[in-house]
Amino acid sequence: MRRVLVLLMLGLPMVALGSSPAYACDEPVLPFNRQVSHAVHIFTGTVTEQRVDPAQDGNRRIYDVQVTDELKGSGLDPLVRVASSTDPEQCGIGEIQTGDELIFFVGEVQGANYFEAVSTEGTRAASPMVLAQVQEELAPEPEPEPLDVELTSVEDGAPPSITKAIAPGLIVAMVGVVALVIGTLFGRSRKGA
Repeated sequence: MRRVLVLLMLGLPMVALGSSPAYACDEPVLPFNRQVSHAVHIFTGTVTEQRVDPAQDGNRRIYDVQVTDELKGSGLDPLVRVASSTDPEQCGIGEIQTGDELIFFVGEVQGANYFEAVSTEGTRAASPMVLAQVQEELAPEPEPEPLDVELTSVEDGAPPSITKAIAPGLIVAMVGVVALVIGTLFGRSRKGA
């Protein structure tokens, strides 16, 4: 009976806390300001066509995107290709349908003239709120207002004499010596006591 209880006590936590499959991307999501600064191109666009990349065994989709607005970067063609993994563990951008409008945060053009989109770097459904945040983040910082500083002159008096300058230090040293002498005289242990 004792063996059964020990097995139950050891087995229940393993069942309850057993490993669950990982469905999420292992990469941390960048803070929004880093997503904007990290991206080479930020643009909004509508997915006009999508297909499975045969070279990646169906683990990757290629999206044809009609660019509607370039927010960061320049020189994009009106129609660009964006590739992303279909596997959530590979940080893909998720289920995208033809006709969806997204805001893409991408780097430089990759391999066969396409951009790579990753969920942790900001690509998401376009919304007025996200567009406003991007525009705010990309807006140049206003120059700080110049400070009005008023300088005051220091008195041009003569420097203190040498005796006035070293007197406080000498007084502290003499007090220390007196304390040391008093401590030595009264702090000795008495023999025979």
